[in-house]
Amino acid sequence: YDPSVQLLAVEWNPAHLRVAAARPRPPRAVLLRSDAECLPLAAHSVDHAVSTLALCSIPHPERALAEIRRVLRPGGTLVMLEHMQGEGRLACGLTRACAGLWYAVSRSCRLDRRTRESVLDAGFRLREERRYLSGTVRMMVAEVAR
Repeated sequence: YDPSVQLLAVEWNPAHLRVAAARPRPPRAVLLRSDAECLPLAAHSVDHAVSTLALCSIPHPERALAEIRRVLRPGGTLVMLEHMQGEGRLACGLTRACAGLWYAVSRSCRLDRRTRESVLDAGFRLREERRYLSGTVRMMVAEVAR
């Protein structure tokens, strides 16, 4: 990130926050312990949001997406790297078949979420989408619909 960027990193897990605090970060970066489903930020106060491999583990991703939308300014962007239910018979079948066992092992990660649809349902418009591994991993850039 450019040094002029005010960066707010949100994490609910204290152990993960300690790891982040021990690592180098941009000079204007602030670490905040918070739940993504209830962000302590004013409406329309954020220009851009970044989410990496988080929505698979958030209990109610639709609430987190609604919160991100709430805090983003009109025209603000959400950049995401997420894994989700795959496309096509094989990828979709494999992610759905493995989802229960994977959740039991990870205790939080759900392989079979339909994150793309959740993003659209939350009122975002996809500006860019790159699909990898039969759609099970995606990089998406979404913006708040005006």
